[in-house]
Amino acid sequence: MAYASQLLVIVNLIFTAIIGLYFYNALKNQQSSKIYIEKESKKELEKLYKMRTTSLTEPLSEKTRPSTFRRYCRTR
Repeated sequence: MAYASQLLVIVNLIFTAIIGLYFYNALKNQQSSKIYIEKESKKELEKLYKMRTTSLTEPLSEKTRPSTFRRYCRTR
């Protein structure tokens, strides 16, 4: 009887250690993914800030619009 209870205690300790390691690794992975997400978020915010500070000296429609239409029209 004493042998069976000792075996159960050992199995319980091993099981507890395995579960503890599982949760420790899950927590560590969660922290590393959180750090990665924060870095990516910071990069995106810097990119948005850079795009907001960029301004055109003349409207983009003026740059893309042809200066004369004569060149593009067919003459008969």
